Amino acid sequence: MAKNKNNIMDILGKAAVSKTSKKKDEMPVVNLDKKYEDSIKEWIKRKKEEKTAVSLKTKEEEKLKPAAIEARKKWCLENRKVQKSIKIRAGDDSELMITAAFQQKYSTIATDKQERLEEIFGDEYDRLFTMHTEIALTDEAMKQVETAAAEGKPTILDKVMKAVGGPEEFIKLFSITQTIKPTDALDKERVSNEKTAELAQKAIDEGILKPQAPSFSM
Repeated sequence: MAKNKNNIMDILGKAAVSKTSKKKDEMPVVNLDKKYEDSIKEWIKRKKEEKTAVSLKTKEEEKLKPAAIEARKKWCLENRKVQKSIKIRAGDDSELMITAAFQQKYSTIATDKQERLEEIFGDEYDRLFTMHTEIALTDEAMKQVETAAAEGKPTILDKVMKAVGGPEEFIKLFSITQTIKPTDALDKERVSNEKTAELAQKAIDEGILKPQAPSFSM
């Protein structure tokens, strides 16, 4: 449980920033042909029924969750085995049986809770918790790297690569993924510029460009 406040982890913690949500633009209203009126009415009707059903189901789940959590913990402790999914039922009625699945997911724990967790778990803290850190270049930094590389100039990544022992060591230490990502210009112009729209549709027809289909909600 070393607490060296001058180590790299402390520096990274100070450098971390929070993301803020963007304000949604006001959506325009467009009219479809009259023949779609029944479809919209039916969709709204079914969506309302779905929301009611989901709400009622969620209400019952909230009642069941604590009991299922305790039942699973009891079973695992007694059998000295971790079981990710269990079936729960009311009494011996096999018809009243549902599955409860448990995932290894937890809400984010802020770093200012570390000291308290160390107090709670003592010497077991380092075995039971780890500091999760993600490092990525900002978009601006990546643009600078791309520009410098295109001009044949050294970049910050070259310095990092050299510092860790060359390209091979760099690849071992860093996870690198490259994909082709449509720009904002493509996304806008494929619905607002006739020429771009035509070219984009060709890529869509060939299964290369796959814009996400619209989702519907109330």
